[in-house]
Amino acid sequence: MSRSRSRALAFLLAVGLSSGCATVPPTQPASPSPPASSVPTTSTPSPASTPSAVDPSDGPATCWSAPAAGTGTLGFTDRTGPLGLITPLAGMMVHAVAAGDVNDDGWTDLFVGGFADRPDAEYAVRGASGPAPDRLLLGSAHGFVLDDSFPAVRGRTSGAAFADLDADGDLDLVISRNPRPGRSAAPTVVLRNDGGRFAQATVLDTARGFRSVGVLDYDGDGRLDLFIAEDRWTGGSSVLYRNTGG
Repeated sequence: MSRSRSRALAFLLAVGLSSGCATVPPTQPASPSPPASSVPTTSTPSPASTPSAVDPSDGPATCWSAPAAGTGTLGFTDRTGPLGLITPLAGMMVHAVAAGDVNDDGWTDLFVGGFADRPDAEYAVRGASGPAPDRLLLGSAHGFVLDDSFPAVRGRTSGAAFADLDADGDLDLVISRNPRPGRSAAPTVVLRNDGGRFAQATVLDTARGFRSVGVLDYDGDGRLDLFIAEDRWTGGSSVLYRNTGG
């Protein structure tokens, strides 16, 4: 399997992981786990015939559950089409996914970024005529809807994370990228979230090749800091950014 197809498969699994089945509603306490001696050796996979719309009575959060005590099997169902993800993801070589509720409506939203610096013909899957920009997909009771207000950037997006970096109560977005001379100059940035709308707040780096994004308060000052891992193919080094406020 090619590297790009492996990444696409990993993304579809990630979408299924965050959108596959309803959790216990917030108003209904979860049942306690049975004693280890009574845990069955197998579990029943989720049924394949899941309706196309998510039932809001099941609560806004969705998940896949692993068998108790690590025993049994785990079933997955492909929900890409019913959740409205076919068209928005056309033309994407997905490399970065972040999940969070960016507009505080109780539904999980998805940022999806990928490599958009290759010849148009390499994106001719599902009718795409060329590379798509990074996307923000807003969750709802009927699946995901493309947010047309999100900044349309085509670059080599390799990692992402949602985090409330300015402590205003909503999730900002860190996007790590791999700039390549003559191919893509899109840098590693922080996007500020104002009422569910994103705008660039900070350029973190314009030259280094970055990958995974980690969020932590390493110095204990109450502000979330960033650790961004280097890309081994581009070179450079991993970097720890201290959040000084503002």
